[in-house]
Amino acid sequence: MILTTCYLQLATHPTSTMSKYSITSKTETVNKPDTEVYGFLTDFHNFHDLWPADKIANWECTENSCSFSVIGIISVQLHIENKIPCSLVSYKSSPGSKYPFNFTIEIIRIDENSCNCRITMDYEMNVVLNGMAEKSLVSLVNKMGEKLKEIFQ
Repeated sequence: MILTTCYLQLATHPTSTMSKYSITSKTETVNKPDTEVYGFLTDFHNFHDLWPADKIANWECTENSCSFSVIGIISVQLHIENKIPCSLVSYKSSPGSKYPFNFTIEIIRIDENSCNCRITMDYEMNVVLNGMAEKSLVSLVNKMGEKLKEIFQ
């Protein structure tokens, strides 16, 4: 118990060394035009649907930003950082975030009625905490990709 507490304190201590990590989801085929998927992804009113509903609370959003809590873990504020029409949308955590991160969703046109989507999460975290969180983060980006596919079924 004491050892676990020491690791958690080290992992969350502000002077702990942060490292950069990247996780990429499986590519999902979405049976809608890239224009429709892009329109959906560029409005935070839709973004809530990509997150696991049982893990999110206090959702607030405008078209270009959102804030919410991952229950029992962290409060998050995101804004749209970059948009390339029908190709890419990137979201970034607010400045001063305890664990800076961003999501990039690539939209790759297959034909006029379908596209492939892939989500990449880039983040900074110390090594100890990443060892505990990485499996959940991989699951998160894959679930987000699956939910995007399901939304357009």
